[in-house]
Amino acid sequence: MPSTDTNAQRKRIKILHEQIFTLIWFALRRLVQRLQSYGLTHPQFITLVSLANHPEAATMSQLAQVTFQDAPTMTGIVNRLVKMELVCRARSEEDRRIVWVEATPEGKTLVQQIEIDLEQEDPYGFLDLDEAEINKMEEILDYILKHHVKDIYRQDMPDAETSRQALRGFASDPIGFIKKQDKRGTKAPR
Repeated sequence: MPSTDTNAQRKRIKILHEQIFTLIWFALRRLVQRLQSYGLTHPQFITLVSLANHPEAATMSQLAQVTFQDAPTMTGIVNRLVKMELVCRARSEEDRRIVWVEATPEGKTLVQQIEIDLEQEDPYGFLDLDEAEINKMEEILDYILKHHVKDIYRQDMPDAETSRQALRGFASDPIGFIKKQDKRGTKAPR
């Protein structure tokens, strides 16, 4: 039978899970509301920002992988973004099965505008934190993100700084991040 300390720890961990779930729920809801004012859904925005932050076209397969969408859903998302003239697509000349997608200049401009607008907000109250609190928050978030990367890509990051740089690389160029994982043979599950 588990000890009282173990039971107390499990109750506290359950509360942490609930807090993280609630934070994600509220943050996503707030983002979805903001994106509606730009005429975008959350999956469309994630797709568009992934393409806008990548220096070259990406395949539909890469987009599906980085956005955690299945192929038919990804096709629908890209179709709508093409109609909005935010992305363009073309079939590969070498292999007609491959479809290349990239953000248009209008799509890149929209992403920049949305990112500027979102940076003006402080929904988590981070501006109220002092330097020590910011450092602690970075440590905690890095810890959580490392575990997600490990679960998804089935690999450990060798140290905290390598992990931090890799995770920041994901945020700035998700498609580039998955390409690096693919080269290492650590593809994410689809």
